[in-house]
Amino acid sequence: MKLNQLLKRERLGLILFLAIAIGLVIRLYLSWLDVETLIDKFLGEDHFYYLTLARNIALGKGVTFDGLAATNGFHPLYPFMLVPLFKFTYADISMPVHLALTMLSLFNVLTAIFVFKIVEILGSRKAGLLAALLWLFNPYVISLMLTGVEGALYAFFISASIFWYLRIRLRNQYTLKNMLILGVLIGITFLCRTDAIFLFVAVLLDLGYKLLRQSGLSVNSLSRTAIYCFAALAVASPWLIWNLANFGTIMQTSGQSIAYMMHQRYLFERGSYLSFSFVVGLACGVMGLIDLVLQFATGHALLSVLVLGLVGGVALSQVARQSGNRLKDWKIGNLNFALLFVIFLVAYYALWQWTTQPWYFMSMVLVATLYIGLATDFLGRNINVGKYISPNKALTLIFVFIAMVFVFRGAMLYDSHTPNIALYQSAVWIKENIPEDQRIGAFEAGILGYYSGKTVINLDGVMNNNAAQAFRNNKLLEYIEQEDIAYIALDQVAVNTTKYFPFFRNGEADQFLSRLTEVHVVQRPSSSGWGDSVLYQFNP
Repeated sequence: MKLNQLLKRERLGLILFLAIAIGLVIRLYLSWLDVETLIDKFLGEDHFYYLTLARNIALGKGVTFDGLAATNGFHPLYPFMLVPLFKFTYADISMPVHLALTMLSLFNVLTAIFVFKIVEILGSRKAGLLAALLWLFNPYVISLMLTGVEGALYAFFISASIFWYLRIRLRNQYTLKNMLILGVLIGITFLCRTDAIFLFVAVLLDLGYKLLRQSGLSVNSLSRTAIYCFAALAVASPWLIWNLANFGTIMQTSGQSIAYMMHQRYLFERGSYLSFSFVVGLACGVMGLIDLVLQFATGHALLSVLVLGLVGGVALSQVARQSGNRLKDWKIGNLNFALLFVIFLVAYYALWQWTTQPWYFMSMVLVATLYIGLATDFLGRNINVGKYISPNKALTLIFVFIAMVFVFRGAMLYDSHTPNIALYQSAVWIKENIPEDQRIGAFEAGILGYYSGKTVINLDGVMNNNAAQAFRNNKLLEYIEQEDIAYIALDQVAVNTTKYFPFFRNGEADQFLSRLTEVHVVQRPSSSGWGDSVLYQFNP
């Protein structure tokens, strides 16, 4: 390697190191804002489900959110990583919030290394650096990390799995050792978020196809595929066996409950799936998810469409001029399995789950960032924008524009508000005013459970398998009475609509509402789209 090439490589490596350091500083600064600001702007309700669960495990109460019933409504790796935080006593109950965000910040910035390496081996070192910069300074990536859930951990292990599989694929090194490591990585990724089953399947299909083309149905191809599957299953199996032994199913109550609620509400209002509006709704759901992925990846969906259109136009022009010779050198096809993974995710959440949380998009944004980096590499190699502007200058202009969009979007995100600050204020009031022995039921129970100091029982089944069974049998009122719940925390919109009616027997929903007496109200701005956070006494 020539000296100037070596110096150039070292310079790009130094830039990446500095970018990671700056990205970490930004994330740490935001992670250590006061907790009220974090809840108001970033933190998701699910973050406090995880913290409360980890706290109860650390205190020896078992795998439970409310301290009463065991639950499997969580993705296992992240909460068990949080458990050590609660082995210490803190003067401020919010200290674990900051420590958890610090840990997630580290995983979030280290993902940039794999982003860099993936785009480098499929494209170029310069494109890898640009993709890493996109990841490190994308305000949506930072914001999604600050929700405090498993997304940053998940993205890290997805990127590690993609990198390792690409390394195997490009070198054609399908050794038993490499297959074993790949399976372990995918298994750990599954423990981060169980929708990584779609990544497992996407890699399995690609691996099987590649080995089938090379060796046919030989012992070699079958054994390599089997080792991959065995290793992934071996890592995931303790979680699956525990679920089966304790709950009679390998499925988590959280995923089942969310999908069930969405479908039951639809059937309660519409009566049947057999309608044109149902088909239109599914189509809109798919398009909406794609729009959000593009928006989160570049700061604006329209910008993504323009970039993709530009790449497509250049590709078509190259096909016309050079019979695809340049496209044959483009290694982007090696990433098809990652695209298939995203397609599976979009189909699952849009066509079955019918609901998403912002952090669901972290994995999709990661894959989109890889494609943007590779598109950048292709443009840098092939675009001809005239004698006055070199390809490098053209790409610089594009990234300056994206950077400006990021700054604008970052300011907007920092100025935005979640509805969760009202729940925090309710929790503080409950801690100071409700007797210690009184149980509280809530559909959004995370923040209340963590900060109120009371027994808070989750009613929507996301972190409560018993409640999930109750509302599947339309016995929610009976369950509330059985658990001796004295207070109910509800969103005012839920009280004024039929949101939870499908989970009561006929007539019992009205009876439930008639037994509520308003005790405390925390108002939310009408622009939030949420109703006021209200605490009701549940009368005998």
